[in-house]
Amino acid sequence: MNTITVQVAAGNTILQDTKTIAVYEQFQSLRLSFSANLDDYNPDIPEWRRDISRVVKRALVEISETLIQKLNQNLVHFELKPGVQILVHAAHLSAAPLVDLTPSHSGSAMLMLLSVVFVGLAVFVIYKFKRKIPGLNIYAQMQNEKDQEMVSPVSQRENIPNVPQSELMSPEQLVDEKLEVQPIETSRAKSM
Repeated sequence: MNTITVQVAAGNTILQDTKTIAVYEQFQSLRLSFSANLDDYNPDIPEWRRDISRVVKRALVEISETLIQKLNQNLVHFELKPGVQILVHAAHLSAAPLVDLTPSHSGSAMLMLLSVVFVGLAVFVIYKFKRKIPGLNIYAQMQNEKDQEMVSPVSQRENIPNVPQSELMSPEQLVDEKLEVQPIETSRAKSM
């Protein structure tokens, strides 16, 4: 059992607090320090960073394993205030609910990924080769037929008499031919 006393002074006021701590296991601390020129002499070499990360990871794994052992043995406890003893124990330890701990991929995720890739590939092939695939130009043919209908509807064709080309006059013949001009007033007078 170790007793730790902390004393704080501010102006004329002094506060003091004492806590008793029980240490059941000796823990090791790692002090890491690097020289300022470490990156200067080792540019773009990540090996030393990996070495340090391995040391830190190994220490954290050991500490977490030791902590879990102590929690399972009910050796972590402290006194919150006089008369109130707090005992810390490990609850059910599990991974987060959305974390997949299996090393293989799930079948549904692989099926979904495969279907997305297949649909994307199909869209790409259709877009790239749309003119070469028979049957995909039906819309273009239908659109041309609609345009022709709008230009010359069937109802107007029926009203136009069919005159052979040989009977039609050329523009020069139309200019040369005299047209009969009757004033509108005289035609009204005749009809009355």
